[in-house]
Amino acid sequence: MRVMLTLALVALCAIFLAQAASYNLTDGGWTDWSRWKTTTMCTVLCGGGVKNETRDRSCTNPEPSKGGSACVGEDRTERTVNCNTKECGDLCPEGEDTYIAVCNPRYFYQCQQGQEGVVSTKAFLKKCPEETVWNQTSTTCVHKPSGDTTPPLAPEPETAPTCTEGASRADPDDCTYYLQCVNGSEMKRPCPAGTKFDNALGYCNHANHVDC
Repeated sequence: MRVMLTLALVALCAIFLAQAASYNLTDGGWTDWSRWKTTTMCTVLCGGGVKNETRDRSCTNPEPSKGGSACVGEDRTERTVNCNTKECGDLCPEGEDTYIAVCNPRYFYQCQQGQEGVVSTKAFLKKCPEETVWNQTSTTCVHKPSGDTTPPLAPEPETAPTCTEGASRADPDDCTYYLQCVNGSEMKRPCPAGTKFDNALGYCNHANHVDC
């Protein structure tokens, strides 16, 4: 009896394997990891801060098919890395309340003096409250005038967009300027004094930290 059951099981397994082969089952496989991409601005302009990065992969090498197994593991991973580790130096003069504007008017940097041998001086990234922008003259976040009728920066394009909306890159001729995609066209913008556009970070960074 046991011999018959064993033979029956072997036969069933053989049938199953034959059917599986005929279906060409394909188990999924991971692609290589992408390059690390910056997802947050560095917490400081100088003095040593951190930023977040992410990378991903997909279960398409090959894709699972006809009942094949899906990939095991995560398709995305994140990490926190150090950034802008150079000393602030003249950016944050000792004994002065120093604020530094950046190309994005929602943000600014504020210097915080350190203690020699204990804590380094840093220029921390700050964000203005909603509905306000940074004003370097008054060194404070201000509301836009009510009823602001400032015209758009560029007319609606008559042809298909030539760039990705909101994307920015350094001006290839002069990286103290950057090109920002507005309504499908690239508009030239100046970086604040003493900064250059950093393509890796996507915003104007202190000139000493940018190689261009």
